[in-house]
Amino acid sequence: MLNNLLSDDFYKPTLQTTWGDKGNCLNACIATLFDVDIDDVPCFDEDNENWIFELSEWMRGEFGKYVCSVKFQSDDQAALLGDSLTIAGINSPNPDVERHAVITQSYRIVFDPMNGEVDEPITDKHDATFLLIGDVRRGNR
Repeated sequence: MLNNLLSDDFYKPTLQTTWGDKGNCLNACIATLFDVDIDDVPCFDEDNENWIFELSEWMRGEFGKYVCSVKFQSDDQAALLGDSLTIAGINSPNPDVERHAVITQSYRIVFDPMNGEVDEPITDKHDATFLLIGDVRRGNR
């Protein structure tokens, strides 16, 4: 599944370069999906209650995209994403860090910026929250 994505020009796997409380896993996921350098993505501190708004504002300015955070209540709800690539915040595998960003597709983790390609189903243990990224409409219709 992911191998097809890796061959596409728009998908450039980027591993995170910092770890711990100030890790840049989210930056690596954004760099991977939008084919930008990880150092060009600002750090959005999840301890800041406005981080999602700051991320959305930055994405709007850089890519014409908005971001919202969604927590699904069932696999059926998550199925609405279809085959879309999505960034998800999950419980971190690192016991010193609370949350970790990964790329998902079809309710599976397909890319972990700590380890690269993976193929792991999302389960309750992940406590996944999805960052939905959509287009900002420009002008009137």
